[in-house]
Amino acid sequence: MKLITALLCTAIFLSINFQLIGQQIALNKEIKEHAKSHVKPGMSAAQIDSLYAIAEHNHEQNEAQIAALVKAAQKAKKSSSALKSVDCENGNWGFDLGTTTNWATSGCVQLENGGFDIYSGFPKVNSGDFSLKLSNDMNWNCLNSGAARTYSVPAAGETFITIHFAVNIFNFPHFAEHAAAFNFDLYDDDMNVLACPSYEAYFASDEGPVGIPSLQETPFPATFYNPLVAGDLWFNSNVSYSNWHHVTIDLSDYAGTDVTMVFQNKWCAFNIDWIYTYIDVDCPINNAQPIPVCEEGPVELCAPQGMQASYDWEFNNASLINDDACITANETGTYTLNFMPDYLECSNTAYEINFELITQPIADFSSAEFCIGDPILIQNLSQYGTTYEWQYNNEVFNEFVPSLDYDTNSDELMLITITGSCRDTVVHPLIARKKPLAALNFENECVGVPYKIVNLSTDPDESPLEAHWTISPDYESNAWDPQYVAIDDNIFVLSLLVTNDFGCFTEIQSKAQAFSLPKAQFEQSEELLSENTALAYFQDASSDDVVTWDWTINDDHIYNGTEFYHEFLGAGFFEISLIVFNEYSCSDTASSEVLVNPSLSVYVPNTFTPNGDEHNQLFYPVFSGSDFDRKGYSFQVFNRWGEIVFQSNNFQEGWNGYHQGEQCVQGTYSWKISYTENISKEVKELVGHVNLVR
Repeated sequence: MKLITALLCTAIFLSINFQLIGQQIALNKEIKEHAKSHVKPGMSAAQIDSLYAIAEHNHEQNEAQIAALVKAAQKAKKSSSALKSVDCENGNWGFDLGTTTNWATSGCVQLENGGFDIYSGFPKVNSGDFSLKLSNDMNWNCLNSGAARTYSVPAAGETFITIHFAVNIFNFPHFAEHAAAFNFDLYDDDMNVLACPSYEAYFASDEGPVGIPSLQETPFPATFYNPLVAGDLWFNSNVSYSNWHHVTIDLSDYAGTDVTMVFQNKWCAFNIDWIYTYIDVDCPINNAQPIPVCEEGPVELCAPQGMQASYDWEFNNASLINDDACITANETGTYTLNFMPDYLECSNTAYEINFELITQPIADFSSAEFCIGDPILIQNLSQYGTTYEWQYNNEVFNEFVPSLDYDTNSDELMLITITGSCRDTVVHPLIARKKPLAALNFENECVGVPYKIVNLSTDPDESPLEAHWTISPDYESNAWDPQYVAIDDNIFVLSLLVTNDFGCFTEIQSKAQAFSLPKAQFEQSEELLSENTALAYFQDASSDDVVTWDWTINDDHIYNGTEFYHEFLGAGFFEISLIVFNEYSCSDTASSEVLVNPSLSVYVPNTFTPNGDEHNQLFYPVFSGSDFDRKGYSFQVFNRWGEIVFQSNNFQEGWNGYHQGEQCVQGTYSWKISYTENISKEVKELVGHVNLVR
């Protein structure tokens, strides 16, 4: 069994080895056959061997270069999100960005943005601003230059791509298999060359121009146009050239797969016969979905630019009898272009492209200034829209008018108005105003005492503020710092509304409760007071919350405490006032009047001795009290015969015992006193006797 296995392995090894040897022998045979056209008379064996070595090296280099180019294009697609879908505007298909972005290149490549070729005189750029030049006619190291790009063919519909190229070839007398050539091939992900297209353009001495019907030849040798030109100048060949050639390639057979398009120039393996090519590529076209045309008519609809084809137009499935590349569309609907490219690879059937003419929606909205925290008032002013997409703060809303919560980090609102595949976008700023910061301060006061309310409100943007206070159903004020008097000790609410110049407002409320007042009250003794017996007692009868008592009497006396005695001096009305305070320093006052009745006592001596010894020299009544009217006072003294010996209306004047300048005799005299009481206004008369003793 081991012997059989060993023999089988040896057989496989020998088979592979013989196959490789066979390939190498075939290659060497081809190179030797090719070399015949490059061996010059008089060449030594060493020179001929050198030619072989160059050819073998260039062949190996070319195979490796193609593999590296395809891998680079595939890697670029996988790493670039821009290549995952067809983006004709930004995809840089025709090198419109002025770079080779999204392309892989090898060898000598150069962007051209104008001018004319020195051999052909034709433009270096097909359309747009740029083309890409592969290789040149100057540099021996520029052989086998190439460009590649990987493309995901859509799974649905038909897909085609149009390439454009113009070539210049040094006309070394090669047969077809050895001629310098321009190649366009497709590779799959496994590096296999796909069967179609395999497009090749060259000039051969035995076949003439291949793949380029318009190939022409310069009237003079290459050195006439470029004295420093590369190539085998032994023959000093002319140059074959073409104007821009246009080829449309059907990619539909590769739907749903990735293909890598490779454009390559292959020089002669002996570095003798050169070729350089200008290339331009149109964005791939897929007809699975109608192409939206988002405009109001009239609008021009055209076949893919750069394509040479025959055309036929339809509108809503009815023929327009128009074979132009472009038509003017006036009505909304579906326009169909049927066309057959003149140069078509990988297919022989006609194509159609549908254009859907849709009235272009117009996105617009307005948003009034608003206060942060309030709803954002949005008005959708869009026209011709069927659906709407609002984008704000990394969120998407699809309502006609959305309800948004404002975020201070997002000051812009985007609206996308959509009709079919057409859309319009507008972005407007959101103008948000900050609300004022409402604040107030106060201290509770006693009932009846004005509150000192301080408005501490501010505005973040320093806008002027207006204040409106509501404190009770019957009290409102626009003063900045109002005053309010609580009439009772019930809880009440201070409501402050502050508004800035932008109309933004903030309202705050604060509860308050005035301190209740103590109840002042006192009691006093009920005795009837008169000015001679005027001692009274006073005792507090105020509410229980009283902590301090202040008594005042309008005879300049002050007392503290809950009780005291007071003696009134004199008659009349006296006001007693009690001010009481509770723990909040709230006060109440109680007052009362005390009447001290005037009293009057009259003392009349019964004897007086006017003898000059300074004692008892005068006789007069002594009044104690004030209850008499001095203006109505009368004092008379009579002798025994009834004659008036003394009279006076001055209560301070007395009788000295004389009458008309002479001493009156000792004896008993009569007197009469008359006066009017102040309070009762009653006239009183008193009579009596007095003894005059000498």
